[in-house]
Amino acid sequence: MVLYGHKTIRSGERYAVWSVDGTCKLVDGPKRITLFRQKKERLQNFTAGREAYLVIKKRDGSTVHAPGPCSVFFHPVEDESIQEASAVVVKASEALVVARHGSGIKAELQVPSRQGSDGGVEFRLVKGPAKFIPAADEWVQEKLQERLADSNSYLHINKRDGSVEILEGPCSTFLDPITDESIQVCNAYKVAASEALVIAMQQRTHAALPKSDGVAASTSSELVEYRLVKGPAKFIPSPHEWVLDKLQEHIADENSYLEVKKRTGPIEIIHGPYSMFLDPVHDESVCVKPATMIDASEALVVYKHSTGHESSVQRRIFRGPARFIPAADEYLHHFEWSGVPKDASKTSYQPRALNFTKLKVIPMTAYHNVSEVRTNDDTLITIKLMLFFDLVDIEKMLDATPDPIGDFINAASSDVIAFCSAVSYETFLNETHKLNQLSTFTQLVSRAEHIGYKMDKVVFRGFQAGAKLQAMHDDAIQERTRLRLLEETQAQEQRAMDLRLAAEQQRMTKEAQLKVEQARLESDISLSTQKAKLAEQRLIDEAEQERARLQQDTAIAELRAKGAAEAEIEAKRLEVETARNAEQLRVMREMKALQVDITKVLVAQQPHVDSVIKLDTGSSSSTKLDHKASAAGKGLIGALQLNL
Repeated sequence: MVLYGHKTIRSGERYAVWSVDGTCKLVDGPKRITLFRQKKERLQNFTAGREAYLVIKKRDGSTVHAPGPCSVFFHPVEDESIQEASAVVVKASEALVVARHGSGIKAELQVPSRQGSDGGVEFRLVKGPAKFIPAADEWVQEKLQERLADSNSYLHINKRDGSVEILEGPCSTFLDPITDESIQVCNAYKVAASEALVIAMQQRTHAALPKSDGVAASTSSELVEYRLVKGPAKFIPSPHEWVLDKLQEHIADENSYLEVKKRTGPIEIIHGPYSMFLDPVHDESVCVKPATMIDASEALVVYKHSTGHESSVQRRIFRGPARFIPAADEYLHHFEWSGVPKDASKTSYQPRALNFTKLKVIPMTAYHNVSEVRTNDDTLITIKLMLFFDLVDIEKMLDATPDPIGDFINAASSDVIAFCSAVSYETFLNETHKLNQLSTFTQLVSRAEHIGYKMDKVVFRGFQAGAKLQAMHDDAIQERTRLRLLEETQAQEQRAMDLRLAAEQQRMTKEAQLKVEQARLESDISLSTQKAKLAEQRLIDEAEQERARLQQDTAIAELRAKGAAEAEIEAKRLEVETARNAEQLRVMREMKALQVDITKVLVAQQPHVDSVIKLDTGSSSSTKLDHKASAAGKGLIGALQLNL
């Protein structure tokens, strides 16, 4: 305590001045104060930046939050404490569940308070991106992560009341702690073009019950409905739907069909091309089965349940070429005949080894060996046969026997045994040709006709005796063969010698013929040479004669051409002379008409002479005039001659 003094308070500082009576006075700087029996106390300054806030706890129990940036001095009377707290940074994919004490009115988003029945706690979400500073009565209950669903997924939200909410992507949401139990990100179902989804949907129905003791009652039941979602598609179920099963599409082409078994018992046959999915409500199964293709040499035996009588069955023969698809009440006859076992000889047969449904209606063959047949002299042999048969009547065959091959084998064996038992081994060797005749196989032919077949022929392929007998028989055959070969060898040698002699004789004959032919050819060549020379000389003479004739013709033609040219020139000259004379005559006539002395003109036209003998019988004046006139006339005649 200061009895008396002074204190300077700087700028930005605050002091609490306590008096003797216990009162407190707050003084902010800059300021100078006087203290008298007083106590001074410097108060702490609390600051908070942008990412923080101040939590001020009051002495009355309340709390005040001062968001930054801020600055607060501690109040020694009112404040219990001041602390700096960091703000909660919320990212873009986060949210905060903020709790706050309610007022006692229970709102829709409130839960009952655990501290009292008259109050409650309210919740709210603060979504990012944000910087959160809680109020004094708020606190962060939980930090949530955002649930994201892209275009190929969806959000499955389980509510606390048991309901379900579906949000199709792309979307995002946060879990509501009041109403939501959980949120799951589920992938959407991708359905290919050949797939389908069986979707189950639950529906609840309510039904009223009769009144009992005046009180009405009701009951509820749940029904499940089904539907198909065919691809290509992307499926997201609704809240009351779920995927029960994924189905594959059943496709039947032109050579197949669909067999649909209904749950009620009937079977439906759908011919291809067709495609469908199994209906889980009505269909038990769907199978794609191939159609039976038969050619012109095959037939099918088809049975059909008759609708008139329960135990009656109708039978029909379906012949090819065709594609057969049975009806729902039809089935095919399955044949089980004796046949060749797998990996066995073609002559060994086993009952029911040949299984088929397509019956051959063309001629067939079968190999059969009748073994250990005994002749009347107790010789054991094996007879090898080949049977040729043809199916004539299918209905008769179906009614008479279940195994025609077995019947043929038994009948052929009986006939062979009967034939061999009546003859000895030597006789058998001489009469084996009878085994190629149908008259020997009476039982076989009769049995074939009885079961609807026709036996075309039987071929004897040989026989095989016992080991010792066969060895003796083989030795005899070898000896006979050796002798026959020796005989054939000697005969071949003789024929070779005969052929050699005949060839030499033919060669000599051909040589003589060649010499004669050569001489003839030489004479022909000489004759041809002479003829050629004569023909050549004749051609030369003819050429000389032709050349002389051509020269003579050329000379004659030249002379003719020269004479013609001279005649033509003379004719031209005569024409020119005639034209000149005619012109002179015309000129003279004109001069005469002009009274010109033609004699003088004609004289002047003559060539000039060296000397003139003149006989003058007149005067000299007339002579001079005559000279002038002659000179003038000579000039005119000259001009006329030039024009001509």
